[in-house]
Amino acid sequence: MISHRLFLNSKYRFEILAAALLILSTALLMYLGASHILDTKLYYSHEEALAYFASLGSSGTENYKLIALVDLFVYIPAYTWLLLLFAKRFLPEKYLIFVFIPTVFDILETSVIYLFLSGYLKSFPVWTGYVTGVKWISGSLIVIAIGANIFRKNSRLQ
Repeated sequence: MISHRLFLNSKYRFEILAAALLILSTALLMYLGASHILDTKLYYSHEEALAYFASLGSSGTENYKLIALVDLFVYIPAYTWLLLLFAKRFLPEKYLIFVFIPTVFDILETSVIYLFLSGYLKSFPVWTGYVTGVKWISGSLIVIAIGANIFRKNSRLQ
C-alpha cells in the first residue's frame, strides 16, 4: 500500500487524483446505465436518436438527464484534466490546445441532449451524431499521440 507521504511526494499525484476521479465517475455512470446511451456510440443518425429518445419513457428520460449532468460536471472535467496532465508531460506544449477538442465536442453533444430531453429544444439537431464522431475520433488521436510519445520516451531510456 502506498503511504500518504509517498503519494504527496509523487510526481504523478495529480494524475493519480484525476484517474481516481475518472474511475469513480465512470463507476457512477455505469451504475446509472450510461453504457447504453447515445454518447457511447461512435456515430448515430438523427433517426436513431429520435427512436432512442422515444423508447426511453419518462423514467428513462429523467435517468438520461441525470447521466448527462454527471457527465457534464464530473466525468468530462475528470478526463480532460487527466488528458491535459499527460499531454503536458508527454506532448510538445504547442499541441496542448488539442486536448480540448474532444472536451468541447463532448460538452456540446451532452448539452444538446440534455436541453432536448428537458424540453428547451423543440427539435433534436441533425448534426449531433457528427459531433459525437468528432469527439471520439479527436479523443482517440490524442490518446494515441500521448501513448506514442510515452513509448518513444521509454524506448530512448533503454
